[in-house]
Amino acid sequence: MRTVLATAILAMAMLVAACDGASGVAADPPLFAAKSPRMVPAWKTSSGLKLAGQPDQYSDYRAQHPDLYAITAPPGKAGFRSFVEWEPMQTILLSYTGFDAGYQAVGNSILQMIQYGVDTTDFTVLVPDSATQSVVVQRLKGFGVAQATIDAKVHFLTYTADSIWTIDFGPFPLVDPAGAVGFADFRYYPERTSDDSVPTLLGNLWGVTSYRAPLDLEGGNFTSDGKGTCYTSQQTFLSNADKTDAQIREVFREYLGCDKVIVLIPEEDGTGHIDMFSKHVAPSVYVLGKATTANSSAKTVKDLELNLDILQGAVLADGSSLTVHRIPMPYQNDGVWRTYTNSTFANGVNLVPVYPDFPALEADAMAVWQQAMPDWTHVGIDSDLVISWGGAMHCVSRQVPAGALSAWVPDGTCTSGTCQGAVGGYAGACQDSTQCTGPAWLCLLNECNGSADPCGGLTAEGCCDGRTVRYCENRAPQAQDCGTGATCGWSSGDGWYDCGYSGADPSGSFPIACPGACTPACSGRECGTDGCSGSCGDCADGGSCDASGSCVPAPVEPTPDAIDDPGPSQDLAAELPGADEGACVASCPPGWCGENGCGGRCAECAAGFWCNAQSHCVADVSPGTDLLESDALSEDSGPATDGRNGGGCAAGSSRAGSPVPAGLVLGIMALIVLRFVYTTARE
Repeated sequence: MRTVLATAILAMAMLVAACDGASGVAADPPLFAAKSPRMVPAWKTSSGLKLAGQPDQYSDYRAQHPDLYAITAPPGKAGFRSFVEWEPMQTILLSYTGFDAGYQAVGNSILQMIQYGVDTTDFTVLVPDSATQSVVVQRLKGFGVAQATIDAKVHFLTYTADSIWTIDFGPFPLVDPAGAVGFADFRYYPERTSDDSVPTLLGNLWGVTSYRAPLDLEGGNFTSDGKGTCYTSQQTFLSNADKTDAQIREVFREYLGCDKVIVLIPEEDGTGHIDMFSKHVAPSVYVLGKATTANSSAKTVKDLELNLDILQGAVLADGSSLTVHRIPMPYQNDGVWRTYTNSTFANGVNLVPVYPDFPALEADAMAVWQQAMPDWTHVGIDSDLVISWGGAMHCVSRQVPAGALSAWVPDGTCTSGTCQGAVGGYAGACQDSTQCTGPAWLCLLNECNGSADPCGGLTAEGCCDGRTVRYCENRAPQAQDCGTGATCGWSSGDGWYDCGYSGADPSGSFPIACPGACTPACSGRECGTDGCSGSCGDCADGGSCDASGSCVPAPVEPTPDAIDDPGPSQDLAAELPGADEGACVASCPPGWCGENGCGGRCAECAAGFWCNAQSHCVADVSPGTDLLESDALSEDSGPATDGRNGGGCAAGSSRAGSPVPAGLVLGIMALIVLRFVYTTARE
């Protein structure tokens, strides 16, 4: 890694220029021009909204640069996995965009991560220019970091990023059975095109294959145990309303190696990310926030207890269960989502966000960290200002695990203007063989249904996915969950699918089944997955299911009760999934409902909750209440806004009345200050 970094510290903007030499690609991407230093929050803002029928500069830019955004085939390697955060790391990616006097404390938090982590790992820092790099060096020296240490262990890449939230826009590292590193690249917020291109640009720079996935997912909303179990929140399913639950889980399996996905309830921070209230610290050890109404809202208290039920009741892909440690949530009732779980692991050092005004809670939190990870050093980083923008240590850093940085897909050769070479490799147009790299493109855009159909086949009339209505509005997919005991069906009076009805469109013009509904495939299989998040059957007497769908005797691995050794001697390949791939373990954690993943059913939700389309128990709401809580999002003006610093969430209208008046739409287009994520008025 050090050799690669030392010999290839190039300006990433130059890479963009090199990529632009491909046929049909714009020569001078204006969105990569120099930008003034600025702070943008970790949550999604409205500036990237694409209104009905109106193309925008961000979509146009992506269409002109498929080499950075086109969806690719998933990894074809058997036994690959997502990296785990407690394993050895070779570098940690940071973004230092430059901070004026009002935000120096944000810069300090980032630099202190280097100060306290540089003894155990390298850092790679994105800076917009050489002047900013000089500032970083001088300030690090002011923090006591020696020039020789900076020269040896702090590497700079000249690149103007949109933000500092590298966990969200950076690559999702993958590891193959031999320990080689690959990248998965998920779609980031629409208006942050520079950030969104970083995984592929880094892959090009370091010689790492990047697999671009057809899903909106931020790194702060994902973690994995490296053994086939992955974690995210319900926000992932709501952010990808054009896809069914089964389709989303299939993307997790294909691009991240997730045999099982455990879904937690998001909190009120605005991002919906699991790293704002929890932290995965070992294969069978999880740290989860614990709130009181003295510090947090009643909803936060309640949701965290439901998440405890989910975690404690979970059966992991390898058959083990979790030990959950509870850590206090700091004061949040002033609208700032402080958290002690948004920490970053740096080869035996845990960089923990802390807040000077709450020393007693900090002491309690550090005691929990010591209990959960007794062999690690836990260092507090002052995060008082950066947290007001929606994140802390974990949000501003992306780890790259130890291992060879090499291409998983061999390069091809440009012959007569077309790339030819490795099976599964890029086979499109080229000018020379340097462009014949990476996996095959599945489509030229960052969503394979194309710009003419941004809703993935959904119509304005919609369809029913369990108790969820899905439909297309404002050229964007929408989803609405129905209430307790409610059904979804065709409303003849309105001419569309809606909650409170049953049955399909009698004319047959609009099928009740949503586009892309999965067809189970169990022919020749006695067990394992049916390809649709269901099961072809269970194996009796403790047997396990092999990759072909046959039951074979297999001992159950003992549940680890100690934290894995983070040192170089750790045998990561020995923990890879694969031998039991396809095995089905029924799972019905408390608070879950619907199918148990193995052809059976879980229990009904408790009183006051109902089972949504993703098999999650959610709080019931009274008739007329906006079921999606965030139906209207205002442009967030900064950390002082309402909505718990979560993007200015405001109460939206319920699905009642008539469609949005044209005058209102024009007003939105003129002001560009409101982002509506709402459901059509259909009742």
